[in-house]
Amino acid sequence: MLSVAEKAGTNMSTSKEIVHLALRSGYSFKRVYGHLDEIIEYGHETGYIGVADLASTFSHPMLEQKCKGKIHKKALFNKILEDKNIQPIYAVRLTVVGDATEKVKPRGQFGLEYIFIAKNNSGLQEMYNLVDINFNNFYYRGNISQGDVSKLSENVIVIAESFCDPERVDYIALTTTTPLPFREYKGIPKVAIINNYYPKPEDVDTYELFTAPRNNSNQTYQQHILTTKEWRRLYKKNPEREKAIRNTHLIAKMCEIEELEKAPMIKYDGPESIDLLCRVGARKKKIDLEISPYKERYEFEINLIKDLGFQDYFLVVADLVVWAKKRMLVGPSRGSSAGSLVCYLMSITEIEPIEYDLLFERFIDINRSDLPDIDIDFPDDKRDSVLKYLTNKYGDDQVKQIANVSTMKPKGAIGEFAKALDIPPYETEEVKNAIITRSGGDARAAMCILDTFETTETGKDFIKKYPSMALVSNIENHPRHTSVHAAGVIVCNDPIRRFAGTNSRDNTAMVDKKTSEYLNLLKIDVLGLRTLTILAECAASVGVKNEEFYSMPLDDEKAFEIFNSMRLSGIFQFEGHSLSTLTRKMGINLFEDITAITSLARPGALYSGGANRYIKYRLGEESPVFVGKEHEEITGATYGIVVYQEQILRICREIGEMSWDDVNSLRRALSKSMGKEFFNRYKEKFVKGALKNGYSNDNAEFIWSEVENGGAYAFNKSHA
Repeated sequence: MLSVAEKAGTNMSTSKEIVHLALRSGYSFKRVYGHLDEIIEYGHETGYIGVADLASTFSHPMLEQKCKGKIHKKALFNKILEDKNIQPIYAVRLTVVGDATEKVKPRGQFGLEYIFIAKNNSGLQEMYNLVDINFNNFYYRGNISQGDVSKLSENVIVIAESFCDPERVDYIALTTTTPLPFREYKGIPKVAIINNYYPKPEDVDTYELFTAPRNNSNQTYQQHILTTKEWRRLYKKNPEREKAIRNTHLIAKMCEIEELEKAPMIKYDGPESIDLLCRVGARKKKIDLEISPYKERYEFEINLIKDLGFQDYFLVVADLVVWAKKRMLVGPSRGSSAGSLVCYLMSITEIEPIEYDLLFERFIDINRSDLPDIDIDFPDDKRDSVLKYLTNKYGDDQVKQIANVSTMKPKGAIGEFAKALDIPPYETEEVKNAIITRSGGDARAAMCILDTFETTETGKDFIKKYPSMALVSNIENHPRHTSVHAAGVIVCNDPIRRFAGTNSRDNTAMVDKKTSEYLNLLKIDVLGLRTLTILAECAASVGVKNEEFYSMPLDDEKAFEIFNSMRLSGIFQFEGHSLSTLTRKMGINLFEDITAITSLARPGALYSGGANRYIKYRLGEESPVFVGKEHEEITGATYGIVVYQEQILRICREIGEMSWDDVNSLRRALSKSMGKEFFNRYKEKFVKGALKNGYSNDNAEFIWSEVENGGAYAFNKSHA
């Protein structure tokens, strides 16, 4: 039987440098220290980079985006490498035993760790299937059987340091830990592999503190990313040394994945059409779709939804919500979906968007085909039944929850490193309170710890007293662990492991919110709320039916009196300090007052002084200032104060005459609280458009200052 190397041929030019086929990254979670960006840098010399984490494929979508410069709306603010010519190699490490179905306590920490590399998308699907098997066979750790390896096609390259069965090992890895008998094994070609636990030799201290106390690999062999010279020195007496280096190039050439496969748009299997459901819903809600403004709004929304191919998406969500409303109390809406008339007509939401001047464009980006977010709240004691409904309808393999990838934040990182260094907690309190905070759009957003240590007196004093703590600045924003996302559920017509690794232990796919959307996997936010459970139980005790909640009047003075008498305990968010303070100062006389206070308590209006000015205008203590007809039209209801994201979008479009591309970039920035630094990139365009539109430079600057303050986070009116 010919080896993979022999089949591919060996007439390749000799290269001096090793291609890194299977470097470990931080997505090995608390076993390895290494930011993905830093790992990718090792691909510049050869033009290839492979990442192979233990039973983890979280890095794969990000690897493609970063290596190939793909910018997705939810990944817009991630670092994108300037060099777009690095070819990613997709791999994973898994533990192989004779029979993984036997419940036998494993010997040793890692067992026989194999590396699996996908040559093409078919091989990648096989590899993701192995990951699924690995978690199905979890016993102390994940395992796959030698029989699982034997079933692999030639689309997957199998590399092992040592092996159970030589029949399905394509290469023996020459690493720092390969046992001597396998280094000299004659029947299988060798390949140079780096077994790294941290990137550079000087990173060892950061690694040991980060993985302390139980995940360190406390061996004496070299655990950084070896240079080719260092690796050659390690194997200077091995006759296959140069061939092992050449084989790294041969394998890289065999990997032909031009692009990760993206999921097709989901198909709804019911007989209903989106037009039919909207027309039926309009009759029930007594809305005439043949008169203005409903006619124009409906036609605009439905045509855009059809043009983008989203009909099935809306049908899937509507089917779920309608099913649930027959069995439980469902939240009226959450997020930007409240701005959609179609959502309202299909009973996905219960907020009439035109009555409250809500923007559809805040919900769906008219310039892109990215799936919109529809967030739905269910009683927390019935969320499992909602997930079960989806699973029964679409299948176990087609429905998974998404994961949360938790990263090291400044205060938590300082606490962890201090504990590893036996520094008492009280010694870190002052420096934690002094941490510089920045929005995600800031160029130094991931350098808050470093800048605190270098530019603040508190930070300088702390590092002077505990110099070893300087290492904690290396770990900011590094992956730490994964958990199940509180709400996000993926629904697909195909098995999800076709597009990503899956973990059957917690029924998750190895994607987070950003990467699931990048792979075009339909995500529905199914959130369980204790508040809804309480409301439903209270209503049932007095004979109120769930559907009555959706038609309750919004001008009930007795309800307003609850707020004005400051009986706010149990009222979501209003029992917090900021909202309760604003409520006490302003009072509640209209439903819109509740909406406004919810939004005024956000950083944009609160920290800029806009909230205090709003209250003075609302109470008639001062008169609002408007600097133009459009400015008054857009902000008249909020007394000239920019309170909502939708106002920022309209100001930029109608006053600044900015393009939809720029406006949508700002919309995404608002959702991520990107802050002033990001917004200032657009100031010149706005001022230029405002001047063209008849505004003076001073007035344009004034309006932009309001917009800029909103960048610190104006609230979404649809959500409010």
